[in-house]
Amino acid sequence: MVYLENLLSDNLDNLTSQQKYYELELENKQETIKRKQAAMETLEKQSKRDKMIINFREKRITALESKEDNPSEECEQLRTERDEWREAVEKNAQAAKLFAENAELQKKIDQL
Repeated sequence: MVYLENLLSDNLDNLTSQQKYYELELENKQETIKRKQAAMETLEKQSKRDKMIINFREKRITALESKEDNPSEECEQLRTERDEWREAVEKNAQAAKLFAENAELQKKIDQL
């Protein structure tokens, strides 16, 4: 009888420790999700802003081209600037992904 009581006690202790472990893992995953959501929101805001700037540049280019037969130097400069903004938008997406991965790896390092 005592053996069974000890076995049940050990089993309850194991279940309690497992529950604590999984609760901690759940908290860690929730923190990771929050960090990634924050990074995603920042990226989306910046991406929208950059896309608006690109759109404004394109409208300005169209307006200049409709006024002139030969594309002016200003028009070429705006095209170059627009292309740079497009490239920046693409790089920002990659940077956000790397930032989130870096934060996750840093947390793993801190746990070690």
